[in-house]
Amino acid sequence: MEVNVCNQDSNGCIERLNYFNGQFLTEEDLKAEQEYFRKKQKLHNRYLHGCGIVFGLEVLVVKDNRILIDFGLALDCFGNEIVLCEPIEKDLPIDKSNLYVFLHYRECPSEPIPVPTTPATSSENNQTYSRIKESFDITFEANNPWSGNKSTKLRSWKFEGIDGIPLGKIKYKRGRWRIVYCFRRPHLK
Repeated sequence: MEVNVCNQDSNGCIERLNYFNGQFLTEEDLKAEQEYFRKKQKLHNRYLHGCGIVFGLEVLVVKDNRILIDFGLALDCFGNEIVLCEPIEKDLPIDKSNLYVFLHYRECPSEPIPVPTTPATSSENNQTYSRIKESFDITFEANNPWSGNKSTKLRSWKFEGIDGIPLGKIKYKRGRWRIVYCFRRPHLK
């Protein structure tokens, strides 16, 4: 079997594992395997679909000081999939001004487990997390970095570095919070 070896000048930014019988896999190998598929999915999402709301994620004022965000899916400008599996309620800030509701992708460590140690390195608090939960944050922003874009096809390269998807605009008027229904939500088709 002939093997093509890349020269030193080649600049491949994506690398995957090459498995063979008898190969000893390490933590780094398994992480590299996950990273390969994550990078490919994010590239696909980012450059084929863009960023915005795929479905759901409607914002409603449910009480004087709370909003409800319906379940749904969005893609952020980095290609991350942000999933809300069920509706959530969020307290509104005390600041009574016009605000944008933003959804942000977050990763959170979960499932702590003890790490096997040798007697020379043992400590009572030696544990790590066995999972990474893909999660989200909801924030309220005074400014919308997406404003001014009237494009019907929101591509991620136009919003490079913007962390978050605007889900809606709310304003405080006549003693209560209201949804601004003319706000244009970034939808993907």
